[in-house]
Amino acid sequence: MAIVNPRQARDFAKAMGHLAKTDRIDALALAELAQVLSRHPERARFISALPTAEQQELQALVARRRQLVAMRVAEQQRLSISHAAARKSIEAMIVAIRALAR
Repeated sequence: MAIVNPRQARDFAKAMGHLAKTDRIDALALAELAQVLSRHPERARFISALPTAEQQELQALVARRRQLVAMRVAEQQRLSISHAAARKSIEAMIVAIRALAR
């Protein structure tokens, strides 16, 4: 299994004369594209392998950390303009987010 740029796949289908777009035509065009790419000497330029399970896990963790950092920044900005009644809650959120983002 490989990831292919959708625009390139559609352009290939058009070049092969497949102007309509149905599931059957798409499947045929993708099969033809796979055959052409498998014989192409520079096929690595056009396709990329699916990430391994470990890579997917790392990507998920990095994305979550990025989200937590953004949440912490937002809470810190809220803290600077917050009413005194809300500060305790905001500070508690900042502490919790910092603990999760490590």
